[in-house]
Amino acid sequence: MGENKRAVKDYNQALKIEPKNIIIWRELGNIQTVYPTYDLSKAKAAWKKAIEIEPENPENAHVYSALGYYNSMRSPKNGLPFYS
Repeated sequence: MGENKRAVKDYNQALKIEPKNIIIWRELGNIQTVYPTYDLSKAKAAWKKAIEIEPENPENAHVYSALGYYNSMRSPKNGLPFYS
């Protein structure tokens, strides 16, 4: 098993123990934006969970930024192509 795939498995195991740990949710989202674990929908879901748990936490700033970036890439209004 590759390191990234192992990390996803480990983060999911950790969330069973600490389901409200925003660091784990953020890192789970981050690891899913790189190959071979790339799954943008799962990354976004994990980041949104971190925000849902602690929306005012300043450590979530990069999560808001990442969500804005990936959402803008998919928006047909701004004309930016999306490359997967």
